[in-house]
Amino acid sequence: MGIRIIQPMKGDDINRSHKLLDRLDKISRKSVRHFAKNFLEAETVPDFCSIEIETQNRCNNDCAFCPVNRHNDTRKPAVMDEKIFYSIIDQLHDMDYHGVVCLQSNNEPLLDGRILKFAEYVHAKLPAAGKTLFTNGILLDTKKFLSLAKNLDRFVIDNYNDNFELIPSVKKVLADISSPDDFKCDILISLRKKNQKLNTRAGTAPNRINEENKFRPQSACNLPFTQMIVRPDGTTAKCCNDPLNALTTGDLSVQTLREIWRGKVYQELRKEMFFNGRQNIDGCEFCDLLGLQYALPTSAAPNEFKRLVDEIRLRKNLSAMYIFDTPRTEKLSSCSRRTALFLTVSSTSAEPKTKNIISSRRNRPLPNGRLC
Repeated sequence: MGIRIIQPMKGDDINRSHKLLDRLDKISRKSVRHFAKNFLEAETVPDFCSIEIETQNRCNNDCAFCPVNRHNDTRKPAVMDEKIFYSIIDQLHDMDYHGVVCLQSNNEPLLDGRILKFAEYVHAKLPAAGKTLFTNGILLDTKKFLSLAKNLDRFVIDNYNDNFELIPSVKKVLADISSPDDFKCDILISLRKKNQKLNTRAGTAPNRINEENKFRPQSACNLPFTQMIVRPDGTTAKCCNDPLNALTTGDLSVQTLREIWRGKVYQELRKEMFFNGRQNIDGCEFCDLLGLQYALPTSAAPNEFKRLVDEIRLRKNLSAMYIFDTPRTEKLSSCSRRTALFLTVSSTSAEPKTKNIISSRRNRPLPNGRLC
């Protein structure tokens, strides 16, 4: 994989007009409703595909868009008991979990001195999961960098500088790395500004909280169907945009992960979201997170893709499905570059049916295994 430096947003404002948001909302309404309907009709509640574990609840940065930056944080300081952390990972192991494990949520993970050994434990216990960590890099040094890169699948350093320059700690790490392309981990250094206006963080982003004519999405949100958030005290929140736990969905000191995920609070939240949308849910009314959005690290993508293919094959009564993908690194003719062929063999027909599912340029695969 190696190290990549990216600049996801050049300006100071995400600048999504109401017209664009309306369009995204209409698309989201159909896709999320279809996804949620299948989820609610399943005989057994499907497991979450992303879990964020907040081992302590503080950050050392002062980004203007964050409702819990070091100047605004109203949460009572808390540190997760190691027994709770190891219990979470052991439960995921017993579940044969192959989704995403993020070792942070609304916090800076490197403020927890145990994070390196936690990452090592997750790497050993959950080989099929996508191990991910986001950090602002302020406390990063070469030793921490190498340890995390060895045990993660996706390592994102949000480098906050209003001139898009590397901060000193990140610059020092890069200077110490002799072979930046030799890492198996997907390492992203994201050049960002502290004062950028991003999404609304469910209406809590400090630099957007006083905006007039706020957009009110009509579509449901997919996060109650896909994501679990664990706070340091072992309680679980409804989503990553709920840093203050407006809704507590469970408590891992007295419940298991699956008991919480399949429990009454989550199910009532999902039904409310499915039938009535966001309007009556505290903290969701002005949230502009739209679509089926979650990140799937490259290492986890094959297992997740195989699971989806097997599910489709059984549903369609197919004896086999074959996927042929052209790697982007190969030098190919322009007509075949970035092209995939999707072949299925029906149980009632010996002739394979071929369908081009990714066009050469118009519908390029999204980077880093992001599913929308």
